[in-house]
Amino acid sequence: MRSISIALIFLGLFCTPVQGQTISSAAFNFVVLGDPQPEEPPLEQPLVFKTILGEITALNPDCTMIVGDCIRGFTDDSIQMKRQWAGFDAAVSGLHHPPMVVPGNHDVWNDASQAEFKRRFGRLYASQDCGPVHFIMLDSYEVGNFDRIGPTQVEWLERDLEQHKSAQYIFVGVHAPLWAYRNYSNWMKDVHPLLERYHVRAVFAGHWHIYQRSGIIDGIRYYITGGAGGMQAMQDESGGEFFHYMYITIRDSVVSYAVLQPGAVHPDAFVTKESSAHAGMLRDEVTGDPRIFLAGENITNARVTTTLYNPFNRPLHLTYSWRLKEAAFAVNPVEGAYTLSPGQAQQIVSTLLPEQGLTLEEVLGAKPEILFTITDSDSLPATILSKELVAIRSSPLVSLRKPPIIDGELKEWGTTWPLKLHSRLQISLLPDRWAGPDETSGQFALALKDSTLYFAGTVHDKQIFHSSRKQEPYQADAVSLYLDLRDSSTFQKRMFLKDVVLLVFAPPSDAGEEPYWQTVYPYGSPLKGVRYASKKISGGYTVEAAIPISELKNFTSARLSVGLDVCIDNLDSAGNRTRMLWNGIWANFMYANRYGRLIIH
Repeated sequence: MRSISIALIFLGLFCTPVQGQTISSAAFNFVVLGDPQPEEPPLEQPLVFKTILGEITALNPDCTMIVGDCIRGFTDDSIQMKRQWAGFDAAVSGLHHPPMVVPGNHDVWNDASQAEFKRRFGRLYASQDCGPVHFIMLDSYEVGNFDRIGPTQVEWLERDLEQHKSAQYIFVGVHAPLWAYRNYSNWMKDVHPLLERYHVRAVFAGHWHIYQRSGIIDGIRYYITGGAGGMQAMQDESGGEFFHYMYITIRDSVVSYAVLQPGAVHPDAFVTKESSAHAGMLRDEVTGDPRIFLAGENITNARVTTTLYNPFNRPLHLTYSWRLKEAAFAVNPVEGAYTLSPGQAQQIVSTLLPEQGLTLEEVLGAKPEILFTITDSDSLPATILSKELVAIRSSPLVSLRKPPIIDGELKEWGTTWPLKLHSRLQISLLPDRWAGPDETSGQFALALKDSTLYFAGTVHDKQIFHSSRKQEPYQADAVSLYLDLRDSSTFQKRMFLKDVVLLVFAPPSDAGEEPYWQTVYPYGSPLKGVRYASKKISGGYTVEAAIPISELKNFTSARLSVGLDVCIDNLDSAGNRTRMLWNGIWANFMYANRYGRLIIH
C-alpha cells in the first residue's frame, strides 16, 4: 500500500477545472463515500471501511458526506438496529467532524427504521453549509416513495435552493443514482431541472457498489461512489468495481475531483460511463465465461466451451491461457491465440482432465480461470481480464397429467423433483455459515401445460421469518425463481435485463404472516395473473405457483432451452442469512449468463 503522504502530493494533479466564483487561495476539501455497510452478522464494520476512515482522518478534510447504507439493516429487532448504528458511530468517531449522512435503503426500510433515522439525525433530508459549500442531502428511500423523490421533498428542495441561491458552490448527495433509472424515477422530470436552474455543481450517489463518473448533464456532474466497504460481485477496476472514496478540492475557483483507493489516487476519469461501457463489452460480450454444461455431476473429460465475439468495427487480437491453482487436474489445450474480424464469433473448446475421483465441488472450489489479453487498437494498451470456470446445470420440465390446483399441497406433482439444492457448493453467500441440508435445502420442478408455466417445490427450514420490507422478501425466508427467456445455449452477455424475469415467493411465517409473492424484474412492471400458494409442513414449507405464458415476453414453446435459476434465502433468529442457488453461482437478475438451463425440448 502506498503511503498516504505520498498520495497527497498527487491530489492536485488530478483535477477537472470548473469555473466559478473565486474564494480564498486556501483550499477547501471534502470527502464523499458510500455503502460501507456490513453484509451479514456479526455486523462489524468492514475492515476496508475502517482503513478508509483512517485515511480520511489523515487527510483531515473540512467535511465528509456518506451517501447512505451505513448499516446492514433489515431487522425487526429494535435493539439489534440500535447496536448496528452504535457500531457505525464507533467507526466514524475518529473523524474530525461528524459526517453528513444520506439515508440508504439499508438504513431506512420501514416505518420503524425511518423513525430511528429521524431520531438519530433529526431529519430524512436536509441541507448544511460548510465553508463556501451548500450541501444538500436527499432521501431516495422515503417510506412510500421508493426510488423517487416524493412531492413534499421536491417542494422542500426548491425552497432550499431558492434560499441558498447565492451559495458559491452547491453539491447534492442521494443514495440511489436515480438519474440512471430512466422512466422508473422522477429525477430527470422533477429534480434535475431544479438543480440546473440553481447551478448545482455535482451530484453524488451510491447504491451500486461501483465507482463511475456517470456523465455531465446540463453542466451538472454526476458520480456514483458506492465502494466504501459493502460486498462487491467482483473486483474489476475497469468496470468500476473496486473499494474507493472521493476527494474534492476547491481552490481559486477550480473544483478538483479525485478518486482514492486505499493507498492510491486516481483522476475522476479513472472510470467513466463510456470507459465502463467499453470495459463491459470486453468482459461481457467479447469474452464469455468458460462453461461446463453438466449431465449430472460427472466432470471426467468434461468439455469446456468459451465464446468469443467481436462487436467492434475493427479487428480484435486475443490470447488466452488457463490458470490452474491445483495440480490435481489439467486443461487441454492450455493456451491459444485468435484474431477476430468485425462481427466474427469464435468458440474455444477445452477439455477438463481431473484426477480420478475428483468431485465437481473440489474442481470448482479450486477456481480454475482462463486469462485473456485483448488488444483492440494499436494506440490503446492491452486489456487483461480473467474468467472463472462456471458449471451449468440442466433441468427438464416434468410431465403433469392435468393442471395442478394451486393450493400448496403438491399432490399432483408426484415424486420427481429435478432441481436439487443441497450442497455447500450451491451456497453463494457466506458458505461457511451453512450447517448442512438440515438447516437449508430444497427440491423443485417446473412444468408447462395449457399456456401456463407451473413451479413447485419444498424447502427445509425450521424457522420461517418475513422480511421487514415487503418489497424485498428475499431479505428473509423466501424462494426466488429466475428466468432468462433467451435461448440459454447461446447467450453470454453478463449485464442483461431485457428478457429476465425474477419472482420471489415468501412462505407463511412463524409469526402468522400470510404468504405473498413479488415481481422484482421486470422492474416496475409486475406480472399479472400469477397464482401462488404456500403451506407450512414438518420442518419447512412448500411453494406452488402458476405463471401465464402470456406474461413471459418473448417466451415461445419452440425454444430448446431458457435460462433458469432457483434460490433459497434463509434467515435465522440470530440474523444470519444464507443464499443457496441451484446453479451454485452468485446470480441475480443482471448475471444471467451464469444461470442453469431449463430444457423445453
